[in-house]
Amino acid sequence: MASAAAGCLYHYPDGTLRKLSAPVQPGRAVSSHRLPRLTEAGFLALGEPDALGRRPVRVTGDGRQAVAVWKRWRPAPAAKAREEEWRERLRPLLGGEQEARLAERAREDEQQRRADREAFYEAVDRLHAWKDREERMRAAWAAVNGVRLRFQRRQAGRVPTAQEIGEHRLHPAVVADLRADAAHPQPKPELPRSSRRPQELPPPPAAEPDAEQLDLFATADTNSGLAG
Repeated sequence: MASAAAGCLYHYPDGTLRKLSAPVQPGRAVSSHRLPRLTEAGFLALGEPDALGRRPVRVTGDGRQAVAVWKRWRPAPAAKAREEEWRERLRPLLGGEQEARLAERAREDEQQRRADREAFYEAVDRLHAWKDREERMRAAWAAVNGVRLRFQRRQAGRVPTAQEIGEHRLHPAVVADLRADAAHPQPKPELPRSSRRPQELPPPPAAEPDAEQLDLFATADTNSGLAG
């Protein structure tokens, strides 16, 4: 991260990570196994590729604060194997920009899930109401037509006559439903299918370099735990 803060760390098209001492030199290859986790946690960001396909690795606002704290206190690095560092997810900076962005995305996702849940329950209520109405209309149709088979489908558009209504003592509300359905059939409501997938949070922007930053990090100790 100190190398990224100094503006001399680049990610090459072949996947290698190099620290450049001069733009025209190939630079020194450094370990890249920490890069995905540092990027994911919002400490580093990859810039746009240059003419050679190299992408500059820059610190974010959170990364700049983290390196500043490290430069001030120089904590002893924890002894961890490379595989462990690769698997372990880093926590964003406490109270930092990435933590706030993740919290905001979590709130948005929760609001969307709540809205989807309410829409689903409303669709279930409409489906139950449609089934109850359909069952009442089918029972009236079956009584009028002498249908005894429970699973025989109702003939759509069939409206009982005044004589049939009186003979079978059909309820006025059911008769009104049969007439309305004959004029404008109501399709069976469908339950919404949630195909929404959580979207990945875009990477945070890189911090703009300034003279103070470059002076602070240009002589970063490459043997430290935060150096790349």
